[in-house]
Amino acid sequence: MIYIIKYEISRIFKKPRNKLLLLVVVFVALTMFIQQQQMFVETKNQYLENFDETMLKVESDIEVYESVLTGDTEDVANMSNQSWLNYNKRFSTVHPNMIMALENSDNDLFRIIEKEQLESLNKYYGDMFEIDNAKIYSVLIANNNKTLEHIDFLEENNIELPFEDETFGWYFIFDFIKDILPLIIPLLLFLLLADLFTKDNDTGFYKFLLINPNSRTQIFYSKIIAGIISGVVFVVIPLLISCVIVSILNGTGSLSFPVLFHEETYSTLSPLVNNLGFDASIPRESAGFGSYTDTLGMYGITPYSSVIEHTGMYTYNEALIPTSLWVVFLAIVPLLVLSVLFIVSVVALVSVITQKGFLTIAICGGISFISVATTAPITNISLLAQLNPFLYFHWINILTGLGSVTALQGVIVLTSASVLLVGVASLIFNKQDIRC
Repeated sequence: MIYIIKYEISRIFKKPRNKLLLLVVVFVALTMFIQQQQMFVETKNQYLENFDETMLKVESDIEVYESVLTGDTEDVANMSNQSWLNYNKRFSTVHPNMIMALENSDNDLFRIIEKEQLESLNKYYGDMFEIDNAKIYSVLIANNNKTLEHIDFLEENNIELPFEDETFGWYFIFDFIKDILPLIIPLLLFLLLADLFTKDNDTGFYKFLLINPNSRTQIFYSKIIAGIISGVVFVVIPLLISCVIVSILNGTGSLSFPVLFHEETYSTLSPLVNNLGFDASIPRESAGFGSYTDTLGMYGITPYSSVIEHTGMYTYNEALIPTSLWVVFLAIVPLLVLSVLFIVSVVALVSVITQKGFLTIAICGGISFISVATTAPITNISLLAQLNPFLYFHWINILTGLGSVTALQGVIVLTSASVLLVGVASLIFNKQDIRC
């Protein structure tokens, strides 16, 4: 049995077509990386333009407010103008460094300047709160303090936070698994494993296997195990290759980067809705990367449900906890293995029925295109749709609560479907005449 498993794995990866499929995955990943880099350059240039425009306004404000200031320290309007003037002067002193940090993609310098800006804003808000006691200023200060705490956390743990639309090795893999892999992996795995059973029909190798002391059950399940191992390796290898390439070009990033994670996803059938939104492609603004964006600021990690007045801040579900990126990667493994098992079980059933390689590839290819039409988990998904195994190929969306299914549902659906298909395929394989 072990001999058959080794033989099948070796045959799968020696096949030129399957080597090409590995390269295809790497090519798709690098194409996505290039597009992200282009977006990053465009975003950075837009930031530079905005900073220049802001600086012109700051210089204009400094000139205007200096001209209207009086010496009256009791006048509310004068005090407000003085506070705003002081803030603009502080901004003008750090503006050149901010431009330099953006131009050179110097994240460390940018974080330092960003902290200075937030502290300067807090000074302004504090002055304004003393002047007119408006509640909004205390809210803004609390919001900025949360951002400062997050930046301190990243610095203390040596976690590199990318600029908007920038990406690093591990962060890129996270995005690729979330956005692209669910769309292409069913087709690629079907192509990889389509002749797992039928190849021996075409070559007559079944005669050799049956002459040796191997039962049909041993042969069948050896191929199933070989298919699972090969499928998992096929998914992992191009991800690692892509991560290495992106890391060489852009840096690795940190596996300790905080990510919002549905802590009960493997233990409950009751899904939650992460209302941070469904576009998690930008690390700084994504639910997947544990941050939020509102009209007043960025960052912030909290699993708590709260709406802060005046800010329009997102609400969070208490089942979402901040964890590390590597925890999410590990949590993917059960769903990955079961997804591959499901693909193998479909291939097994189609193969033993048709016993023809070309026909198996054609049928499996058709099934894979149907799977692409299966959208990512969304809210209010029907019970019938929850029984669709391909829904559970969206591993990260499920783990980060971006939908209305849980990982436990995925385990149940994928396992049940796979056991059923493998069982039927095994019965047919054991009883039919094998064409060879």
